[in-house]
Amino acid sequence: VDLAAETLGNGGLGGRQAWLASAEVQAELTGATLKFREPKTSRLAEDANNFRRIGNAILRKECETKGILIRTLSIVDARAWAAAALLNGVLATDEWPLRLVTSRVDVDDDGNRLALFSSIDLVHLLEQAGAMTPPQRVDLMRSWKLSGEALHREADDDYRRLFGEVPPDAQAEIAHKA
Repeated sequence: VDLAAETLGNGGLGGRQAWLASAEVQAELTGATLKFREPKTSRLAEDANNFRRIGNAILRKECETKGILIRTLSIVDARAWAAAALLNGVLATDEWPLRLVTSRVDVDDDGNRLALFSSIDLVHLLEQAGAMTPPQRVDLMRSWKLSGEALHREADDDYRRLFGEVPPDAQAEIAHKA
């Protein structure tokens, strides 16, 4: 519910991607939103608070070491992390703070870490499943670059690895149209 709420209003995703507020998209989000009941809601809240505390300590140390502005996890990010861990699921994110901390923290007593997908990984899965064609993939990647979408730092390397080709360059498309 927290993540779906980020698609509304002028802040966050809703401010950058107005199409997310359409009735059709909101109806699909509502239908796909996980709704927890007790005892999972209590466990989720407790895990989110713990993951946020641990994650923020990791981020503080990392940012201080690199001499960059201290970043923190939002409660929404911490809840997404906790929900994925609680369900033994996968978390899809391109946000480097969340990717960093989830890659360093065990989510159970067996030493397992949360599985992460990036936007590039999801596009690869869609193409492998036949839900996206290679030209659609190239167009999507190009549109992300043109719009300034904040993909994860290794996105171009992941693209080369997964698709065996150089990622599309937004400038090449502009030159092509000229």
